[in-house]
Amino acid sequence: MSTVKHHYIISSEELARWLESQPGTWWLVDGDPLLTSRIGFPCPSDELAEELRRIGKNIVIATDKAIGVDDGRQIDSLVLPRLADTDNRYHEKNFLARWQSADTEWLLSEDKSAAEAFADVSWE
Repeated sequence: MSTVKHHYIISSEELARWLESQPGTWWLVDGDPLLTSRIGFPCPSDELAEELRRIGKNIVIATDKAIGVDDGRQIDSLVLPRLADTDNRYHEKNFLARWQSADTEWLLSEDKSAAEAFADVSWE
């Protein structure tokens, strides 16, 4: 990721809502002991959304993107995609995040290869 200049706050509920609007996507979390102790990664968007709702805390998203919203402001799920870093080989969405009450930053990353791998798997 580029140099971080901006920070925005999103509730777990709003992030969960956005994840649910991304059906078929799979996600990785790297660096967050809370989420990685409660859920196996990679995981589908609906599974991660459910766990975020259980946790129910605010999340700070750090970015180099200016979006016309003052730093430190609460954002909703409609603004979130504009904060994604997609400057990578497969244009996967990456977010640099931390829980509002913590200092440890973690990465929330779309995992397109997991989504492809599990798309054809029958769970029955």
